[in-house]
Amino acid sequence: MRGSRSLPLGSWLRIESLVATVAISTFAGGFATTAAADPSQVIQTGCDTLATEPLRVKVTFVVDNTNRAGYEYCNIVLRPLTTPPSQLDTCAIAACEAPPGWGCALIISGRGGWYATQLPCLLPGQALGPFTMTIGRPACCYAVDYYGDGMLDPAFTDTTCVACGAPVPARGETWGQVKATYR
Repeated sequence: MRGSRSLPLGSWLRIESLVATVAISTFAGGFATTAAADPSQVIQTGCDTLATEPLRVKVTFVVDNTNRAGYEYCNIVLRPLTTPPSQLDTCAIAACEAPPGWGCALIISGRGGWYATQLPCLLPGQALGPFTMTIGRPACCYAVDYYGDGMLDPAFTDTTCVACGAPVPARGETWGQVKATYR
C-alpha cells in the first residue's frame, strides 16, 4: 500500500499505554463498558464433544473476578457476537450449568445468564467454577456483562472467545475393513 509504513516498537507501546489510560479514565468516571480496563475474566478450562450431528460442544470455564474497582459479580451474561442474534445461531447457548451457590438460565437471543443464589457473590480476588455452556460450534466469541448486586446496568463488559478442537466423527468398522481401506 502506498505511503504505509510500520511504527517502531516504542511507538506501539506508547499507543497501547494511551489506550489503557483513556480506558481507565472512562472507568473512573462511571461504569466501564470497555475490555481495556481489566483483563478477560472468563477462562476456558475444557471442552467436551457431546454430539457430532448436529454438533454440540460443552465448554467449561471459570470466572475470575480481577476487577480493580472492587465490584462483586452477582450476575454474568454471555451474549453471542453474531448479527442478528438468533436461537438458530450455532453460537447460541443451548444449555448451561453453574457451580454450587449459583444458578443459570437461557435468555432470549441465544444468551446465557449465571446468577448467585446466595450472598456473598463473587468477590474481587476470587475465582469460581466450573460454569458450563453447550453450543453448536467449536469456536465462538461472546460479550460478557458482569453485574453487581441489584445493578440494572453492567458494572463491566468484556469480550471472550472459546475455542475447542473440531470433533472428528467416527464410523463403526471391523479391523478387516480398516485394513482394506489402506491396501
